[in-house]
Amino acid sequence: MDRTQLLNLLIDQLHYSSYLELGTDKGVNFAAVKLLDKTGVDIRARATYIMSTDTYFQICDRKFDLIFIDACHLADQAYRDFENSLQHLNPGGCIVFHDCMPKIEVHQLVRQRTKSWTGDVWKAFVKVRQLADVDACVVDTDWGLGIVFQRPNSQPLINIPELSWATYVLQHTELLRVIPPNELDSFLPTM
Repeated sequence: MDRTQLLNLLIDQLHYSSYLELGTDKGVNFAAVKLLDKTGVDIRARATYIMSTDTYFQICDRKFDLIFIDACHLADQAYRDFENSLQHLNPGGCIVFHDCMPKIEVHQLVRQRTKSWTGDVWKAFVKVRQLADVDACVVDTDWGLGIVFQRPNSQPLINIPELSWATYVLQHTELLRVIPPNELDSFLPTM
């Protein structure tokens, strides 16, 4: 399952009708999301709004059912995109993070050094997992797809260690609440 398949599965199973993508890059995923009501934001040219996500949220006057965060791969910005997304999420909606599971240390460095790069988005997701009013897990596919619903946290994180690469290697399954794709249905709300 890749990001597009997961997003389209959420659309089908949860009957979503509106979509916001933060970080459209070349527009491949955006084009494949099967909704007519979709908005893309990127600092480059292949988007509905060519601007930073911070600027977009300053002018955004609507809410969405499904929001995909794949813009800046730095923890602080990814978390700010998450906070802004929560303000623009319809009741029952879902936020999906990309790049929550780096495979090797160089992938998660703040400064990109390889073609494959997740940045330290995983640290932002650990912060999300500590919140009482959202429930979150990471599906172990496509560089880690973090799923977030606004509902009570069913497995809150407590006593978080220093977020280093060594910690990630030893504890990422617990910190991120990693699940295999075949367990996704048990995490989704029942409709």
